[in-house]
Amino acid sequence: MKTVKFKYLYEMKYFLDTSILLNPLRRLNFLKNIKKMPEYYLIETTNHCNLQCRLCSNKDMTRKREHMSLNNFNKILKEISPYAKKIGFDLGGEPLLNSETPEMIKATTKKNISSTLTTNAHFLNEKIIPKLFEAGLKKIVISLGGITKESYEFYHHKGNFDLAKKISKSYVLKKNKENQNIPLLKFHF
Repeated sequence: MKTVKFKYLYEMKYFLDTSILLNPLRRLNFLKNIKKMPEYYLIETTNHCNLQCRLCSNKDMTRKREHMSLNNFNKILKEISPYAKKIGFDLGGEPLLNSETPEMIKATTKKNISSTLTTNAHFLNEKIIPKLFEAGLKKIVISLGGITKESYEFYHHKGNFDLAKKISKSYVLKKNKENQNIPLLKFHF
């Protein structure tokens, strides 16, 4: 067997994900050797990001930049839905840069699987917020990295604290106006 060396953890995860998910024989062998399938899955809908955060490996990524298609997502969902209780839409990129993310959340909801979306909030706008509500998103995590402009902009290179704060406030007001209990809102610092 060929030995593969990885510089970053996400490269190893991507290798394992693609080698297991895309190779039927490997997938069968993998499934035979585990006792129980996971109930929580993290899905990277894109590896594009508008920021270059200090603690994120995205800026160092060497693999091709691309969005996951809804078709590929549905293939994965079909395979994991018998086991999945929760799917997190995050990892490596800003999920709202992929225009199909709300449809992916909707497909997850139809399978009675809870969903969480982690975002830097720069793309939470009047057009996307209702789509997320309608899709059945259960929790949204807004990653701020700090509660002051200085700490935010230190960690979120190319980020705009005032914009993130304004958008977050707008989201809360829209949620309250529409009397929405979900999605639950959480801030990550």
